[in-house]
Amino acid sequence: QASELKAAAGARLLSLELPVEELDTPQADITQTVIDALCEGRDVLVFVETPLAVCLQRRIARDCHDRGRSETSVRDFWETRALPAFLDWSADTRARADLVVQGTDATDRVVRQILGALGD
Repeated sequence: QASELKAAAGARLLSLELPVEELDTPQADITQTVIDALCEGRDVLVFVETPLAVCLQRRIARDCHDRGRSETSVRDFWETRALPAFLDWSADTRARADLVVQGTDATDRVVRQILGALGD
């Protein structure tokens, strides 16, 4: 059932990945531009709320495994760029959200919540 929900949601949701650390533009400017564009053109804005410790552990696992980075470099990037940027924009984005879901909930539960917000 979870895979069916993911497939159904995948056809209706937009996911955006922007390699901010690779752009030659101040991160705050890019982040605010992207947030404003997404908030303007959206039907439903979903904010995924996840404890920062969980976010860091997930980033370490992903970046070490998928990108071959050391844990030290991941933690340095987290502390100097990722976390400050998140703290700058998260409150405003959360306040604009139509739905807040928990990033520690099971995926099928989150997908059901999103589909419910879309009226499915």
